[in-house]
Amino acid sequence: MVKLSLRMRRWRRKTRRFVQSKRGKLTLIFSLLLLVFGGASALEKWVTPHHLWRFTCYADGYLSNADPLKQDAMPSDLMLLFEIEHQQASLHYQLATDAAIAEFAVLQGEVVNVDLGSLTYQLALQIKVRQWQGDSLLQPYLLNELSLTKDRLQLFDAFPLKVQILDIDNNHSRATVKFIPSNSLWSCQTMSADPHQ
Repeated sequence: MVKLSLRMRRWRRKTRRFVQSKRGKLTLIFSLLLLVFGGASALEKWVTPHHLWRFTCYADGYLSNADPLKQDAMPSDLMLLFEIEHQQASLHYQLATDAAIAEFAVLQGEVVNVDLGSLTYQLALQIKVRQWQGDSLLQPYLLNELSLTKDRLQLFDAFPLKVQILDIDNNHSRATVKFIPSNSLWSCQTMSADPHQ
């Protein structure tokens, strides 16, 4: 027991001397730098930058109450292209049949605020382009998802919207997008930030 405590004291003295020496200080600084750069590299590899998101989202056959006899002629596939690039945001909704796009709406605007802790984006959007059918199926869906009144959806005025990015997979290939306060959820595939890929 006495030998063990002597060895411990000697080891502590040697360690203290090494840390206080020039070589020890350089080793400590080099180790800390290596740890910081290694951690930064790992984070850069695994975390998508918060200022650039591109999603393509599909809701195939979301009109479950459609008449099966008219199913081919009725739009049933809803698609959302959602992009945030630095301070700009855009949402492209398309409601289509197998043959063509039946209805669409394009919303664009600015990113007003970002809560990095929850990856929630406060957006100020305007409807830039829209095409509804007389008995529109897309319009009531957007009224709910964007938490707007019918009059507000008809105007081209700016309106606020919160969007949260949830459940990003390890490969950054899929994520869940949540609209607040409607709590609408989209399961989306991420697109490359590089347009050539």
